[in-house]
Amino acid sequence: AQALATAQALFPTAIDACDTSVADIDKISGEFKASTGCGNAGTYTNTWTVTDACGNISEKFTQIITIQDTTKPTWSTEADSLNRTVECSNTQALAAAQALFPVATDACDTNVTNLDKVSGEFKASEECGNAGTYTNTWTVKDDCGNISETFTQIITIQDTTKPTFVGNLPSDSTVSCDAVPEPFNMEASDNCNGDLPIVFKEVKSDVKNECGTEYTLTRTWTTSDCGGNSISYTQVITVRDTTPPTGTAPSDVANLQSAADIPAGSPADIKDAADNCAGAVNITVSDTNNGGTGCNGESYILTRTYTLTDCAGNKTELVQTFTVENKVSVSGIATNVSCQGKSDGSIAVTSSPGST
Repeated sequence: AQALATAQALFPTAIDACDTSVADIDKISGEFKASTGCGNAGTYTNTWTVTDACGNISEKFTQIITIQDTTKPTWSTEADSLNRTVECSNTQALAAAQALFPVATDACDTNVTNLDKVSGEFKASEECGNAGTYTNTWTVKDDCGNISETFTQIITIQDTTKPTFVGNLPSDSTVSCDAVPEPFNMEASDNCNGDLPIVFKEVKSDVKNECGTEYTLTRTWTTSDCGGNSISYTQVITVRDTTPPTGTAPSDVANLQSAADIPAGSPADIKDAADNCAGAVNITVSDTNNGGTGCNGESYILTRTYTLTDCAGNKTELVQTFTVENKVSVSGIATNVSCQGKSDGSIAVTSSPGST
């Protein structure tokens, strides 16, 4: 505007052969004539004539002021201010970022809205296909065809959300050594990834006996998405052996005539000793008796106890009894016996060695 005012203030000077002071200048100021396609550029054409003291009029003097627009529009939006970082699952935030645009100003064009956006394709990162960038660019052109510098927006897509395990998760538990459950079939989901690989690890520790029937199992499931976000779940199973071994006692034996007829006890008498966890069952045998004689109604009873013990110390007692009762009866025929008086008395019979 200042340069235009200076140009408009210019004027020519004239000389005359007789009139030494030719100052009667007549200026005709031309209207601005815009150029086709660029309303901000064009020309002003000004003309002057001068008349001397004798009324002689000069030829016209012409001034052409050319208005041009060679200045590019500039961005009033600060560089990088439209950059955004968005979580890979947040489609709403991505749409909002994609809807942003910069604003430009121009030295001559007061309404610079001829924005040209080039939307960049998503470029995935090498490490994770869910993460990457969109690079969008804009240029703007004023009415005279001057094109701005490129304005760049970078939308960064990231994955910072950990996966989650879904469904009913296995809880800590205490179980019998013969009832340890199979590992749970875990499933995981992620806000961006589809199927996730699950790594299972099982550690056996705190073994409490030599046969290994009491211990602790620590089970861990771990999964990671391609963004490196990892999650683990741990289940602790306490394994205990509280069930005693089993077996069947030999049948009781009765009506033995002598204690000498009682066989010696042996662990082998228990044919079906077994344990729910460990195969080896220790068997001990002990005998007690009631102190009877085994004769004439005073039975001699031997109680045999088989104690079955597993390696966790659980015990089962099996009992077998042997009964000795020698009921002696004597009969005989007396000859040449003479009796006097009553015949309701008693006779004492004594056997001697070798008699029958």
